[in-house]
Amino acid sequence: MKNKSITLLGLLGLCLLFSACTTPQNVEVGNLGKSGLKAKGSFNIDGTFSRSALTDKGQKKQNFQIMTVTGKEVDGFKKIQVTVMNKLDKDLNLQYRFSWYDAQGMEIESDSTSWQPLHLFGRVTRPINSVARSRQAVSFELYIRNFKYTK
Repeated sequence: MKNKSITLLGLLGLCLLFSACTTPQNVEVGNLGKSGLKAKGSFNIDGTFSRSALTDKGQKKQNFQIMTVTGKEVDGFKKIQVTVMNKLDKDLNLQYRFSWYDAQGMEIESDSTSWQPLHLFGRVTRPINSVARSRQAVSFELYIRNFKYTK
């Protein structure tokens, strides 16, 4: 009986130790007012990306919503997929832009110099992707904004 108690305590201690070392990275989503949404997140030290609940800060005020953020490492390059949902019955024209950062928080290179178009039909969910252009990338930021065509 005493040996079982010691074994259980030892296993519990190991579980706590390993869970402290592999704390999942959260993705924080923030509202930029009328400008749109910003999502930022980072990869674990070992290059993995922990899928976790989004920290929601103001998505309810927008007509679109970030549903999921997933990531993986492919040949040393980080890849992110963000799923965006249109909360309206009508079509939405949006624009998005990814930026990647190194371990010191310095921007490595923007995904592009211009905003990318994103058309969402009513009540449709669609993924958008980005691959870091440097193996030194450890974190990202995504900006999504409403876009109105003018003639």
